[in-house]
Amino acid sequence: MKKKFSFGDFALNILKCFAYFITWYGISNVVVALYQICFRQFTGTNDLDAINNAYQSNAVALTIIANCLTIFIFIFAYKKKGISLFERTSLKRTNILTGVHSALFGMAFLLVINLLLILLAKVAPESWFTAHNEQNMSLTTANSTIRFLAVALIAPLTEEILFRGLIASALERSLPRWVAIILSSLIFGFVHGTIISLIYATILGIFMCWLYFKTGSLLSSILFHMGFNVVSYFLTGESISLFLVGLCILVVIYEIIYFNRYKG
Repeated sequence: MKKKFSFGDFALNILKCFAYFITWYGISNVVVALYQICFRQFTGTNDLDAINNAYQSNAVALTIIANCLTIFIFIFAYKKKGISLFERTSLKRTNILTGVHSALFGMAFLLVINLLLILLAKVAPESWFTAHNEQNMSLTTANSTIRFLAVALIAPLTEEILFRGLIASALERSLPRWVAIILSSLIFGFVHGTIISLIYATILGIFMCWLYFKTGSLLSSILFHMGFNVVSYFLTGESISLFLVGLCILVVIYEIIYFNRYKG
């Protein structure tokens, strides 16, 4: 059934999306600012280079703290309204088979994205990849355990709740589903910083959002996201055989067909 467009509802849902995003973004900046203030107080230094280096060394840990605070604030805010955040975002159980398919979909999708980046490198300006590589290098300074926790658990959980569970679902209430998927995925792409990240994160967001709406459970997109991130964590800098890439392309095609026919 085609949705009846209401400008009032549309404006309200846009404001909600803005509030969700600003909450997450604001908490992230407050955590960084508080860390820098504490660093100055305890070290007695005002050297901007020293402060920036200290931040870069602890950026991943600070991101974990900010993301956890964001989730707690969302949980508290919805609880005050008498609604569960997890119910609001459809973070509910799914059957084991759907979970396995979701995770496998994400794992295979990483190698497809890598292939896309290899092809993009042949036509895109070198400066795009330089900025992207510099951004990734800044993440490798973190403790490996902390980095894995951030990549494999915290980021998928927080980002799926925010960008799919809250933002995409709010847009979908007023817009055609495909428009909500694209808009929320573009927002997801933009927050990743570099042009290369924008391209692949937007594509990734489109598939995760489609999966979320198809299964009706945010857990599916979380498992997809986890699978994608875990493989990217372990395969960073590794050369991949063409056979494995080809196999992953087949897996991705199979999973698209599987979820397109998904009935729950």
